[in-house]
Amino acid sequence: MDPRLNSIHLEANHRREQFRAARERLLQAHGLGHRPDLDPALVAPSGADLTCVLPACGALPKYALMEHNLVYPLKEGLNTIGRMSDNDIVLPDRCISRRHCAIVVDAEGRCVLHDTASKNGTYLNGRKLTAPVRLQPGDAIQICDRRLTLVKHPAVASADDSHTIPA
Repeated sequence: MDPRLNSIHLEANHRREQFRAARERLLQAHGLGHRPDLDPALVAPSGADLTCVLPACGALPKYALMEHNLVYPLKEGLNTIGRMSDNDIVLPDRCISRRHCAIVVDAEGRCVLHDTASKNGTYLNGRKLTAPVRLQPGDAIQICDRRLTLVKHPAVASADDSHTIPA
């Protein structure tokens, strides 16, 4: 079992069962991949100043999440988001669940957002998630007070896609 999907952090209660059901949906929806680091071509859209850049090496990510001047690359497979340090994207905020949500990126480049029974919910473009939903570039994911926007890497973006990361 992937350690990012354990439910040991939850007490034996209703939320643990909700998390386990969400985990089963997630496990049926993806295949795991390796974790590439950020590519140096990933910079903030619209010429914004990118002040936090992760080390560059590994495979080119197709997608990333952006939050202000931060870029979080998404790898093919499972990308977990939450406040625990072993998540792929760590958001250290007390209102964010330890295992808040996950994004699955499949081999064809589709992204699906799953809420993993988070306490405060996951919102997509202002609507609370009640089931897994496919993401499109430009979609805004709201996790408590944090807003993450899905963007495409220019190498996989189409010419008419306005939500790309400029090269």
